[in-house]
Amino acid sequence: MNRIDRTRPDSPPLAGPGPWPVGVETRVLTDPARFAPEVGAVVPRALTVECWYPAASGTPVGGIYRSLLRDGVTPVCLHGRAARGAAPAEGEFPLVLISHGYPGNRYLMAHLAESLAARGYRVAAADH
Repeated sequence: MNRIDRTRPDSPPLAGPGPWPVGVETRVLTDPARFAPEVGAVVPRALTVECWYPAASGTPVGGIYRSLLRDGVTPVCLHGRAARGAAPAEGEFPLVLISHGYPGNRYLMAHLAESLAARGYRVAAADH
């Protein structure tokens, strides 16, 4: 179990929760015209993207991300602050894209994504 929903007492001020509650959702985007050179044809490509965002006032804190360790077999739960499917806050917010390293997955920097969303950014991280 890994926890990103808590802050150590000796952490700097920016490590704590921001002024916005945070929402999160998973989207699957499909590129229907992706050319796959390995097969010499167009093959639709699906890309799973996790999206964090400032949520509406009153959104409850807390959620769990379920994933697999790098071995691709062992399940892991990551406890976070984001509420899955929460209503978004009104307004326009800049977008930040997070690209994890190899190997990894879209949850690898969920702590950073939640922190940015709590400070007024929309954040997207794709499995790739």
